[in-house]
Amino acid sequence: MVIMVLGDPDYFSIFCETIKEWNVDGAYGNGILLFCLNGQLYPPEIMSTMLNCEVWPLKGKLRNIAQDEQMYSMEKEKAFIEMFNVTFPDFLEDESCNNDYRFEISPYALEDYHCFAFAVSNGKSVRILAAKLNYNKEVSRHELNNIEVNEVYISHEELERIASGLEGF
Repeated sequence: MVIMVLGDPDYFSIFCETIKEWNVDGAYGNGILLFCLNGQLYPPEIMSTMLNCEVWPLKGKLRNIAQDEQMYSMEKEKAFIEMFNVTFPDFLEDESCNNDYRFEISPYALEDYHCFAFAVSNGKSVRILAAKLNYNKEVSRHELNNIEVNEVYISHEELERIASGLEGF
């Protein structure tokens, strides 16, 4: 089995491959889809993903990175928490809030394993932040205290090369 690696695994890459043995009829394109930042995998374990449902929205997210100078310049943990909270607001605290998905780039399969990735641009480059969070069942919310955020900065051109590499799926 050969796994397609898009990008630099020591910096930022996406591992993506259909696994023939995981597919009965090929309708879902079951395989693997992992993000890698600075050599760390998200999620940290191999899991089955329906690539036919994940890759198309991922390409769109990678090609439409929100530009926000303030968010781009924030300390990484604070930026991650801000992006998480606008994407997944706490409706128990404020019923009038709306989800704002412009920073989110994590496929649903990563989120199923409590891994989240966000991206923001300053117009010149893209900052990608990722973390694996703990889920608190008592409050039905991911914990945002003492999180370990991984970050990379990448050019728009390199991100487009990675997105283009997903065209075959």
